[in-house]
Amino acid sequence: MNAWFLRKSFQALKVYWYRRRPVFRGAFPSFAGIPYEGWFSGGEWRDKAIAQVQTARRDDPSFVPQSLSLSKAMLATVVGPLLNDSTPVRILDFGGAAGADYVNLRNALGPNARIQYLVVDEQSLISAGTDLFKDDPAISFTTTLPDQGHFDVVYSCSSLQYIDDYRSAFAKFASYEPKAMLFLRHCVARETFARQQMNRGSMPEWAYGLSEIETLFDQHGYRLVMKCYSEDEFNSDNYPTDLRIERSANLLFARW
Repeated sequence: MNAWFLRKSFQALKVYWYRRRPVFRGAFPSFAGIPYEGWFSGGEWRDKAIAQVQTARRDDPSFVPQSLSLSKAMLATVVGPLLNDSTPVRILDFGGAAGADYVNLRNALGPNARIQYLVVDEQSLISAGTDLFKDDPAISFTTTLPDQGHFDVVYSCSSLQYIDDYRSAFAKFASYEPKAMLFLRHCVARETFARQQMNRGSMPEWAYGLSEIETLFDQHGYRLVMKCYSEDEFNSDNYPTDLRIERSANLLFARW
């Protein structure tokens, strides 16, 4: 039995295991009353974030990166056209953990791409990232969004749904006047509602009403210019048809 077959079989088993039962419950108007017992602030998530950086670093930057998913590659397609020889492209990564997507971006664009990358996340991940990239001045880490400043691209992958006051977060992103805002692997619905995520403990998260967030960003001068589904798939058999979300989405907003 060859290694390719074993690898693909293991991947298929992981998909089946993940989808064998629903991972979300309920439809609530707010986060109130939804218990939080998540693992994102624990050692298990920190270890996984470090492992993701190490996996990305094993890719050959002189060739096509193998660990870069199709959705994650979208960041490179947004940043690439902005590269220039005079100033670095400034990127804000909200929820970027220990910096794996920075390495993925470097691998996709090449080592000579001029970028300045800021990761915002919780303390244990920031500490891990700071240690992993202590010799790389192109990436920095912080636990809070900057009060002011300018970024060319605001980016987040599967993180914004855990922010209770998402409207204020969106307004803050717009205040940096980026050329583009890319949000990967976020669930969208016809109407906004909160739900309980149960696959890693318990935590509240938002499923965004697409029309609502389009209106919110339009008020700040941004329009939705691209939307598509990501590779994520979920078992949502416990929901009625109008609330069933079986895949997360990728959204790109541009200033107009």
